[in-house]
This record gives sequence, structure tokens and C-alpha cells, in this order.
Amino acid sequence: MKMTQKAQNQLLKTVARQFRVTVAEMRGRVRQQRVVRARAAVAKMLNEDFRQKTIFIAHLLNKDSNMGHHYIKLSQDYERDYDWHKRYQQARFESVRDLM
Repeated sequence: MKMTQKAQNQLLKTVARQFRVTVAEMRGRVRQQRVVRARAAVAKMLNEDFRQKTIFIAHLLNKDSNMGHHYIKLSQDYERDYDWHKRYQQARFESVRDLM
């Protein structure tokens, strides 16, 4: 599924709001856990719901090409965390609603 620039930005804003970070932090060099968790949510959503490749995910997050895969792997670990999962599900719901 091809995502428009507007849809990409909306997805980033929605996840940023749920995880209480900024889009600039997600695209920047910040390595704090709260930002990494938000990036992992974006990666999981883009990969599973929108069938985007890891290179696209890395590019959207302004990261090295290998990082898209890394964030998807991290999201699998975070799945067991109740708070992360709750925020991820809420962001996912809002993203789908906003794109309709």
C-alpha cells in the first residue's frame, strides 16, 4: 500500500502523541527509551498494517537502512509490556480512523 506524505506525517504525529514524544525526536538522534519505544511502534504499524519495507521505515524515521529491521525486532520484545501495547493499540486505532 502506497502511503502519501500526508498519511505518513499523520501516522508519525499520532504515535508521537500516544507515546508523549515529538516527531522531531523520533526522526532525530535521541536515544532515550521513550523515543525508541515510539519508533518501534511506528515500525510495527508500518510493517504489519501498511506492508511497508524496512528500508521505507528507516527512511521515514531518518535512520540508517538497517534500523527499520531493528525497530521491528524491538517491537516484538515490547509486545509483552502492557503500557507499550496499550499505547500502540490506541495509536493504531487513531491512525486507521484518521486515514479513513
